[in-house]
Amino acid sequence: MVTHSLARVFGEAFLKVEVDEEGRPVVGLASHGYRGFELWCRGAHGEFLPDLLSRRCGVDSVYHRMGACIALERALGVEIPEGAKKARELLLACQLFRRHSLTMTLHVLPDLLFPASDPGLRNLVGLFRVDRDVVGRMMALNAWGESAMRRIAGRAVHPVLPVPGGLTAYPEEEALKGLRNSLSEVMGLARETSRLVRMLLRRNEDLVGELGKTPAIPLAAVTPPFGGSWGGIRMAGKRGDVGEVQEEELLERVEMVSWRDSLLEVCRLPGLEAGVLTGPLSRVNLTGSYESELADTELEELRKTWGFPLRGMLLSHALRMAEMIMALERIDQLLAEAASWSGGETRRVIPPGSGAAWAALEGAEGLHLYRVEVKGGYISEVGYLSPLHWNLPGLLEVVQEEAQRAGGDVSEARKLGRLGVAIRCYAPCFFCAS
Repeated sequence: MVTHSLARVFGEAFLKVEVDEEGRPVVGLASHGYRGFELWCRGAHGEFLPDLLSRRCGVDSVYHRMGACIALERALGVEIPEGAKKARELLLACQLFRRHSLTMTLHVLPDLLFPASDPGLRNLVGLFRVDRDVVGRMMALNAWGESAMRRIAGRAVHPVLPVPGGLTAYPEEEALKGLRNSLSEVMGLARETSRLVRMLLRRNEDLVGELGKTPAIPLAAVTPPFGGSWGGIRMAGKRGDVGEVQEEELLERVEMVSWRDSLLEVCRLPGLEAGVLTGPLSRVNLTGSYESELADTELEELRKTWGFPLRGMLLSHALRMAEMIMALERIDQLLAEAASWSGGETRRVIPPGSGAAWAALEGAEGLHLYRVEVKGGYISEVGYLSPLHWNLPGLLEVVQEEAQRAGGDVSEARKLGRLGVAIRCYAPCFFCAS
């Protein structure tokens, strides 16, 4: 038995469900989309690396482009202008909002509204026939996120604003003004939609309590998206208490294991009793706060209902809404300061030198790690670990749990539906892990 469309808009993967000799279901997750970016980036001039890596994935293109720029700059010892740092942060705040709004609209909403329904209804078109108001709210948020990206960077997907050494140009004054004028309305819509998502989670309390509660160790970049740099250098892992670790130290411990029936690789840290989890749930469990007034108000409402630390992967959907509100607050702050940073030098020269560096970047769905090695200005080696690489062990455990939990009286469609909901809790991007 095979089921497709697990990630909807985030790549191609499917479940292979078989029965062993003792009659127990055995579930395998498979994805065959290998594209070899690490191989065909070799030999490219360093200036072209961000353009190449951004094509790994459309919805995460800004993270790939930014990660390549940061790694290249660190490898060659280039410090970008202060104004360029602020403009990059504004772009990443807009990207965080847009990525989450896209996830909530196309990926999550059908599961929240009709988790047990037939796949013919559990999609955006089916939802629009039933509840146009809810779908319209989500689509309006997504449309604003797309327009914000266009205003700041000229494109919603694959923008070329960040380049090695800084920026191609600063956003135009009229674009910044238009963005600021629209913030009040979209903030109101985001807060209303956040309340709606919390209500839907309470309505699906059984699923919140059952899906994805396997213990996992949270992992997240220390600063972004909660600090000012958005180009994190350190990471924090939690196992009873919080500890910080350098990228190189963490990656020396990483063990990559190929997953059967698949071209995916599982990222494990030997010696840990549980897997590693990255993404919205990990970030908030590590920090305990968004350091953002309205986003922390949303978090407090979740604490009242579900306690803290938050458990259950379905709660990530409410946290995506809180992070969208956090992003809007940070956008507002940056725009208020724009006169002091939106001008002057745009970029520094990238020398045709040699070096190697890792860069950590906290994306919407978790930790991205990029390694770049440069020789004489040309790329000799590229390495990358995606949020899905970190999350796969926990995701696979949840799938196995769901396969074992399904009783004989449960229909095949119901079993497969719950398995799909469990996987989509992680918002896995199979493009990025291919």
